[in-house]
Amino acid sequence: TDIDSTCWNFQPNSAYPGPIGLKGAQLPRSGSSMAGMALYTIAGMNQREYIQVHLNSPVVVSGKYLVECFVSLGDYAEFASNGLGFQLSLNAISSGNDGVLGFTPQYVVQNPISETHQWVRVFDTITATDAFEYLTIGNFSNDVSTTVLANPSASGQPGTYGAYYFIDDVRVE
Repeated sequence: TDIDSTCWNFQPNSAYPGPIGLKGAQLPRSGSSMAGMALYTIAGMNQREYIQVHLNSPVVVSGKYLVECFVSLGDYAEFASNGLGFQLSLNAISSGNDGVLGFTPQYVVQNPISETHQWVRVFDTITATDAFEYLTIGNFSNDVSTTVLANPSASGQPGTYGAYYFIDDVRVE
């Protein structure tokens, strides 16, 4: 759902200088809300953030599904990274810590996404091997297996370390 227009962080009119403002100035691709997550933080810490959604209905086994989202690297993030993946699952997946989730996603972006101004479409057609009910998006690889590139527009400010991405328009169809 869209964020209420009276919220202090409603985009595009927010003057909030906090974590989102520190990460970049991207506006939602559509609507008035978006999400954000760290695909990589500090080398060797293997910290991750994930976005998960419960699908409106389970997918049909053997059905082919377009799974997509749009991403944009935070303007001021230290790095761009690869590894963004889609994990369809029967149940919600979670962990009691901020580490890498131990799953092999059905799709993974192989090259770092370094675009900071435009939205990049990330998508694949996935054949359902079960009646999946959840989609989890994030980097399921450890730091050693994650490729990072320096972001030329990185600010070096506290809170901008790692690879932080804005995410919008997630779809499973």
